Amino acid sequence: MPSANRETLVLTLPPDPALARLTRLATLHFLRQNGVRAMAARRGARAVERQAKALLRPSSRPNGRTQGAPLDLVLTAGASTLDVVVRRGARKKASRLARTDPRGPR
Repeated sequence: MPSANRETLVLTLPPDPALARLTRLATLHFLRQNGVRAMAARRGARAVERQAKALLRPSSRPNGRTQGAPLDLVLTAGASTLDVVVRRGARKKASRLARTDPRGPR
């Protein structure tokens, strides 16, 4: 059950590697809006884009046609952490791409 102080943003993308840049832009904006410093936010967003690009490639079928489930990018802001998770299709297990502390190193 999600707690009352959690904010969640979900971005659903079709399986097209050209859309990976959208994951970077959404992640960068989300991290910056939640207090992550600029350099750390850019680094995290680039890592998310790199991993999302591979996940957005549609799988090839033997007959030459391609198929792929949409990719859900789930950005969650909690009290002490920010999570970036991807899920391919409703039945697939989620993979965490990034987790950060918005307060930064102490």
